[in-house]
Amino acid sequence: MLEHFYLSVLLFSTSIVICGIVFLSNIKLQSKLLIAVLLTLSGIFTYRAFNEIQGFPVVLQKTFDDVLVIGHVIDEENKSIHVWLKSEGDKSPRSYTVPYEEKLAKSLEGMRNKHRGKPYRAKLNATSDPTSPLKQSIKDVEISELMVFPPKTDSNR
Repeated sequence: MLEHFYLSVLLFSTSIVICGIVFLSNIKLQSKLLIAVLLTLSGIFTYRAFNEIQGFPVVLQKTFDDVLVIGHVIDEENKSIHVWLKSEGDKSPRSYTVPYEEKLAKSLEGMRNKHRGKPYRAKLNATSDPTSPLKQSIKDVEISELMVFPPKTDSNR
């Protein structure tokens, strides 16, 4: 996670330098403020975008109505849970990380035991705050198993 620190310092420093250059120029005050706000927001969103494209698990910040849970790893020492999910339309599964919660950990373990370690369909509700730092942006995650019925068979045969 040290690379995240360096990346955020680099983005912040670049924004400060560019804002300084803009504020020393002969542009209207309103334009200077607009440029400063846009630079700050672009730095924040660029940082979050880098987190998406790196090879590490992405912090879960969305809700899935129907997702295939391939597996999970509970890391109590680092206070996180890593979940491997495949949603409809995805070609391959993605790895997500969520903060450790006892209730979520027990739910995941219970479903793993129920399905004997095989993938299962679930609904995942994630409540997040995009203005918080990336690792602390998730407020709550709830998981509930979806009922999967066998396909209908043709009874005329």
